[in-house]
Amino acid sequence: MRTLVLVMLAIAISAPSRAQLELPPEGREIDPLAFAAKVRRRGDDPILEALADPRELGRAARKRAIRAAPHLHEPAAALPILAEIAASREPFDALAAMHAAFTIVRALPGDAVERFELDQAPLLATADAFARLAEDASAHPRIRAMATVTAAELRDLVR
Repeated sequence: MRTLVLVMLAIAISAPSRAQLELPPEGREIDPLAFAAKVRRRGDDPILEALADPRELGRAARKRAIRAAPHLHEPAAALPILAEIAASREPFDALAAMHAAFTIVRALPGDAVERFELDQAPLLATADAFARLAEDASAHPRIRAMATVTAAELRDLVR
């Protein structure tokens, strides 16, 4: 009985907490398919949490979460947060977030709203956020270009 308790305690201690985001560190090479599989096994919630609040888990976790966003089970859920990050003044995070959002929107099928039962209001609000970013003269030119396409494609999905 004592051995069983010790084994269970060891498993509980070694298991990652829900707040941890165990993805490969930035800059470390990993097979893209293996990375996508690891993201899907991990689930959407920890990645969305890391995107939403970088102070809790740190900037490194947020960078990994941005990289992971296109591989979520429901990647459209990350779009509003990615729009906020893309509009931020963090140069590397902003460009990475815009690229992730661009990748997500380009991968969504034309009937995504119906097929995945997506709520139209947040998609339109996100499209508006990307449209504002596309008009922002202080934003990086690549961000502005991707924001233009992303806003247009999001609006097309809702129509």
